[in-house]
Amino acid sequence: MTVTINETRLCGPAKFVVWNNTEDDFGKCFQNLVLIFPTQVLLGVVSSYYLGFQATQWFLRTRFQKQMLLCRSLVILILTIIPICRSIALYTLDRDSILAEGEAGVLSGAVECLCWSLHLMYSYLLYHRISLSIRGPSPVIWAWFLCLAVTIVECRTAIRNSKPLLTQTDKVIFTSAVASLISQFIYLLTLIPSGDQRSSHYEELNRETEPLLTDVGFSQSYRRQMLVSTPNYGGFVEDSDPYYLGVAKDSAKVNWLNKLFFVWVNPLISKGRRGNLHTSDDVYDLPDTLTVHNINSLFKARWDKEEKLKPGNVKLFRILRNCYGKEFLGIGGLKFSTIVQGLRAPSSSTWWSPSSRPNKKMWHTVTCTLSCSGPRPSSPQCAVATSTSS
Repeated sequence: MTVTINETRLCGPAKFVVWNNTEDDFGKCFQNLVLIFPTQVLLGVVSSYYLGFQATQWFLRTRFQKQMLLCRSLVILILTIIPICRSIALYTLDRDSILAEGEAGVLSGAVECLCWSLHLMYSYLLYHRISLSIRGPSPVIWAWFLCLAVTIVECRTAIRNSKPLLTQTDKVIFTSAVASLISQFIYLLTLIPSGDQRSSHYEELNRETEPLLTDVGFSQSYRRQMLVSTPNYGGFVEDSDPYYLGVAKDSAKVNWLNKLFFVWVNPLISKGRRGNLHTSDDVYDLPDTLTVHNINSLFKARWDKEEKLKPGNVKLFRILRNCYGKEFLGIGGLKFSTIVQGLRAPSSSTWWSPSSRPNKKMWHTVTCTLSCSGPRPSSPQCAVATSTSS
């Protein structure tokens, strides 16, 4: 069974061309099928995902942030209406101009309307839900950036093809492209404010489980009736911190790049700049792997294992090496490399040059430096050795 595609019907008279050498631009059918359609579908899918994502936390927005979200919603509404107005205007002025891009142009316009409508509903939920920042989650931002890049390409094509503005059709195409680009840049401006780290003190209860009713022994029908009739909020939580930072280096929020460049410390620095660091409870919480309970469990498990293998001959050094040997070796290697680099200072360049051979004085300095670089105080012998070597 062979499937044939009518290229003229799908793409119009220009057919499917990736790059038009005559106009030095992407083919219009290529833009509709390969650029516009996938990026808009991606934005719609990601927005739909977060539409169904029911977060239990309710965020309080400032007046300025609500104004930014309102402006963004109006921009998205304009982007939703533009393809419809463009199609109606072209149909009124020249019906054949709609089919000039083939079925691919009609399909891309319909997909744009649908996906921007889903994104409009997503932006409405951002008023109090989904994320702390009014920018929204990162997947949505990246999907929107792809749409922005495609809009720039589409606007460039429309300006090049409709530059003389001789007919009413050219004016409609040119106006719709410029309006889309301006709307996208206004959307970009609304992404500049991040978010105020304040969350509501309301906590939603889970409707699926109610331990107070199940433990007492009420019937299932009575529990269902109580769950429907009772409110969905559990009152105020007096002891919650509106500036709570969470767990340090949380894998769900921090990737390896943030850990490498210490970006995860920025919220702590911002909190300290606002003057909200007063006690040890105001900083990050320790990860579960670094809590006393987990460390005690790990150490006890290693101790019991050594006790079974060698009863009465348990070595503390062996247990510490098994538990934290890699960390200590890594830190020691970095410390050693730092000391070696320090020895390459100008004061020691006379005997560290490649032309000179190592002597006893150099090795004596290295040994004393390594022995004195530990956590204990420097001894007088180390001070004398260092001074004589310099």
